[in-house]
Amino acid sequence: MHAVHVNNLRISITQRCNMRCIYCHHEGESGSNGDEISAAKFEQALRIAMDLGIKKLKITGGEPLMRRDAVAIVGIASGYMNDVSMTTNGSLLPLYASALRESGLDRINISLDSLRSERYRAITLGRLDMVMSGIRSAIEAGIRPIKLNTVMLRGVNDDEVWNLAEFARDNNCVLQLIELEAGRDQESTDFYRRYHYDLRELEKDLERRAEKTEVRSMHHRRKYFVDGAEIEIVRPMHNSEFCANCTRLRMTSVGRLKPCLLNNEELNVPENEQEARNVFVKAIERKKPYWDEEK
Repeated sequence: MHAVHVNNLRISITQRCNMRCIYCHHEGESGSNGDEISAAKFEQALRIAMDLGIKKLKITGGEPLMRRDAVAIVGIASGYMNDVSMTTNGSLLPLYASALRESGLDRINISLDSLRSERYRAITLGRLDMVMSGIRSAIEAGIRPIKLNTVMLRGVNDDEVWNLAEFARDNNCVLQLIELEAGRDQESTDFYRRYHYDLRELEKDLERRAEKTEVRSMHHRRKYFVDGAEIEIVRPMHNSEFCANCTRLRMTSVGRLKPCLLNNEELNVPENEQEARNVFVKAIERKKPYWDEEK
């Protein structure tokens, strides 16, 4: 029986975004019809999560800073969770970084798929200069650690690993290299076949170069310390170790629970708090590795 303890929650607070990344999986959502989780529903989820021993929260989107109450939501979260983090594309951080820190944001992940302006725009339809301003704003606000998320795309940005590592090192950030993810039914698509970049060979190279290696409890991800840079590998595809050590529960932008990103199952959460708690328990019990030991 799979019995990894769930100790962190990931909540998407909106599907709105000011970019259009070519690899976006919309946090596993099929569509929100414009509805968004209310601040009250968000707080209810945190009360239940805290009661169940969940102590860490990651706030995501879409782009979470598209919500006008994003700072207030972080403030709510800091009252319940020991660790509050956010994943963002960074473009709006110049407006909000200081307020987010003051409201209790502990850590932040900023997407950075290229250091080349034209290439960045081709991947995201966004502006690299705005993201760079966002990174500087997060640094100046004192948010630590800052992780730079790079989705590795074969033939697109796979030649930038060491430039990105140098940039992360020079700015006291952690570089997180992420494998393009897809469910079993999407592996045969032209997009996945064209852009999937297997991180195993890169990870072997990092193992050879690293002065030190750490293994995180979450997913058993490896972090490599190479020439002063911290490089973390997120390699989920066909990785039973990664899935077996997933300790996260997800909530969609309309307030449904997902035991797994790649599993289509979503559980409706009732307004009644005791009934909602029972649904949380059910979601945790139904959590199982998507990529299990392959026969």
